[in-house]
Amino acid sequence: MEITRERWDEAQAAECLDHLENLKNSPDSLYHHGESLVAQYVGLNLQEDLKDKFIIEVGAGPKGAVLLTGGNFKRAIVVEPLIDKFPPEIRQIYEDMGVEVVTEMYEDVDYEDVDETWFFNVLQHVISPERQLQKAKDTSKIVRVFEPIDYPPNLCHPHVLTQQLFTGVFGESFGTKYQGGSRSDFHTADCYYGVWQQ
Repeated sequence: MEITRERWDEAQAAECLDHLENLKNSPDSLYHHGESLVAQYVGLNLQEDLKDKFIIEVGAGPKGAVLLTGGNFKRAIVVEPLIDKFPPEIRQIYEDMGVEVVTEMYEDVDYEDVDETWFFNVLQHVISPERQLQKAKDTSKIVRVFEPIDYPPNLCHPHVLTQQLFTGVFGESFGTKYQGGSRSDFHTADCYYGVWQQ
């Protein structure tokens, strides 16, 4: 379940256009609503739970969940290869909160003593979802996941994620299915979510 760098570049370009369109048309409140619900599903109080933690949010996009922490963390990194294709104020918002911005792919970065790694709506866009999950499992005390499953591929989304992807990495008892459309102004696709802990 791996794509070429060329296919990844193509998907990133298309995804960037989607983000830029959303930035023009979607209010911050819509982003925050979605990220707040994701945090609830993965058992995370963004204001309270991270004050002594080093967290990495993979593929945070222009308005990642880490922004809802109010800076209440020990260290935070967003891994976002598209960050410099967004308006410059996007990077500034992260940095003003003390979040470090990394533009490499997650596969190419290495950090020690990571408390939490988050995958929220990102794994359809990467070169190898399985490798990213395994890397997080190998390097983090906690991995939190909320990802669409069984969603048809398209230009932006080269991968079809399945429940078996997550249980294959984290074990048969990992995760819960979210029924698409069961919450208003939230995911219309079925999703899979869970928390893995060492």
